[in-house]
Amino acid sequence: MFVGIDWASEEHEVFVSKDDGGRADGFRFAHTQQGFDELVRRLGRHGEPADVPVAIERPDGRLVDRLLEAGHPVFPVKTNAIKAWRESEVVSGAKSDAGDAEVIATICGSAGTVCALSTPSATPPRRYGR
Repeated sequence: MFVGIDWASEEHEVFVSKDDGGRADGFRFAHTQQGFDELVRRLGRHGEPADVPVAIERPDGRLVDRLLEAGHPVFPVKTNAIKAWRESEVVSGAKSDAGDAEVIATICGSAGTVCALSTPSATPPRRYGR
C-alpha cells in the first residue's frame, strides 16, 4: 500500500492504493490544521502509520511534518518524475489532481530508490485557518 498526495495551494488530493495497485480510497483535504488532522485520521483507517507510507510532491513543510509526527514514512517525489510518468502511462496526457495523486502513489510503490524523510523540519509551526 502506498499513499500519493498531489500538492496544491488550498486543497490536496489523496490516492490510497491497495497492495495490488487498485484504489483503496481517495479524497481531498484542505491545507489547514483541521485538514491535516482529517488526513491523518483517514489514513489511520488503512493501518498503523508506520505501515502506510506517503509519497508527496514536497520534501518539507507543515503537511510533511504532520505526517512524520503521526509516524508515516514520507517520500518526496520530484514534479519532473510525476510529469514523465504521466506522459508515459496516460495516453491522453491529461493532467488531473486525482490522476496525479494516483501517479505519485504508483511511482513510490514501484520505485526502489526513493529515500524517506526521517525527521520533521526545524521550521516553527505555522498557524493555518480560515
